[in-house]
Amino acid sequence: VITNLLSNATKFSTQGGIEVVVSSVPSPSSAELTCLTIAVSDTGIGIPESSLERIFSPFEQAEASTTREFGGTGLGLSISREIARRMGGDLTVESEVDRGSTFTLSLPLVAAQGPQAPASEPQRGSRFQGRILVVEDNVINVRVLCELLRRRGLEVETSDNGSDGFEQAMAAAGSDRAFDLVLLDMYMPIQDGFTTARKLKDAGHIAPVVALTASAMAEDQRRCLDAGCDDYLAKPIDNGLLDALLSKYLEMAPALEP
Repeated sequence: VITNLLSNATKFSTQGGIEVVVSSVPSPSSAELTCLTIAVSDTGIGIPESSLERIFSPFEQAEASTTREFGGTGLGLSISREIARRMGGDLTVESEVDRGSTFTLSLPLVAAQGPQAPASEPQRGSRFQGRILVVEDNVINVRVLCELLRRRGLEVETSDNGSDGFEQAMAAAGSDRAFDLVLLDMYMPIQDGFTTARKLKDAGHIAPVVALTASAMAEDQRRCLDAGCDDYLAKPIDNGLLDALLSKYLEMAPALEP
């Protein structure tokens, strides 16, 4: 939902800025709940008051000219509101023409009773050794994945497209800088992961190649394997599955002294 709101805010704001404000207050309906709100504000073209509810209908725009200039929002806002409401919350909007809009996601959540372990922390003792090549074009995905891998003691290099990733992997092959594992996004510009995996396999690349894919269907996973990948890892990355994958292909690092 937040990704969709940020995408729209960026699309419709040609100048100014975008602000995301996260806050929480006790829920008025229950002492056990807290109300989490995430507000995405932009300085874009704004929406006429008469059209505020219509934009949440499938394939609707506030004005026909908006689609011609910016492209459609498709089902994004409609699905986002439905997701919010199925979680017991809502997605609302306030806007002023030529001044901008604020979309607010509100969700009722059970308040934590004390400090919680960060979700991104690896399992205790899960430290590995080796060099990883991450071939992924999404900057945020790269940052997250590199952080997770480095926390596990791994050395990481990156490439943002399949063509460069192939050259990087082959240039290091056979040397003391060879990669022990290649994590390969399947949908990238210039050269996609399917083509890259096939080229690596045809070139005799030895290190395992793992597909990074948001597609959870069996046929999508089979397509990755048929292209030459040795395995696949679903996005967003789950810590437990990441540890299991690394345990399968890499050696564990020696235990640290207490």
